[in-house]
Amino acid sequence: MSIDLNNRDQINLLDKSHVLASIEQLSEQIKDAWEQTASQDNREYATGIDHVILAGMGGSALGSHVIQSIAKQTLKVPLEIVSDYTLPG
Repeated sequence: MSIDLNNRDQINLLDKSHVLASIEQLSEQIKDAWEQTASQDNREYATGIDHVILAGMGGSALGSHVIQSIAKQTLKVPLEIVSDYTLPG
């Protein structure tokens, strides 16, 4: 069966987890999060952090991968993305 990737109905037949919708909403979610946190000074909470873990599965992990890509060169601590039901120790 061939799928026309320009036909939303055909895509929806295969995309039962709505990953495409998650991808489409990602830019608005990032913009919203940026606007909500841009004016906050959280440096006092950031002392003593030696590892960052972002948890998300499926479409919920997409934002984590964007953050990892954007911040890769500036992070001073390791960043790990966990797509599982169990977090590391």
